[in-house]
Amino acid sequence: MKIMITGAGGFLGSRLCEYFGTESDYEVIQTHRGQPNLSDREELLHFMDKNKPEYLIHCAAISNLSSCEADPDGSYQVNVKDSLHLAEASVKCGTKMIFCS
Repeated sequence: MKIMITGAGGFLGSRLCEYFGTESDYEVIQTHRGQPNLSDREELLHFMDKNKPEYLIHCAAISNLSSCEADPDGSYQVNVKDSLHLAEASVKCGTKMIFCS
């Protein structure tokens, strides 16, 4: 089973990658900051269509409150719009999405 994990370098994402990476039944597709660009709908859709994950565990976010306050527009892009792009791509690719917030 293929599982795509966004935010693979973050606190939760890295632990999920470690957990699922040790289980032989799973192929983990790790995404890190900008790889793919979650703000680019076409790039994201192409990435997901190419890799065909059955499940997406979305852990990518800006969680630091100070960072969110310092850059509200950037935080909105990452935490809201990019999440929406992932949801839309998941529907188009038939991927089940789990959103961790």
